[in-house]
Amino acid sequence: MRELLSEARLHSYARSVSPKADDRLHTIALYSAFTVIALVVFGTLSFHPF
Repeated sequence: MRELLSEARLHSYARSVSPKADDRLHTIALYSAFTVIALVVFGTLSFHPF
């Protein structure tokens, strides 16, 4: 029963998050992923093993 109550609380919290905040979170996650990819690519290009 306790699990059902906590799950219901999570669903109500997810519904209460505004769409603007949701879009902002997706944008931040997308730019963060591109930043990590760019850092890995430029980091491997600048590494000269020989």
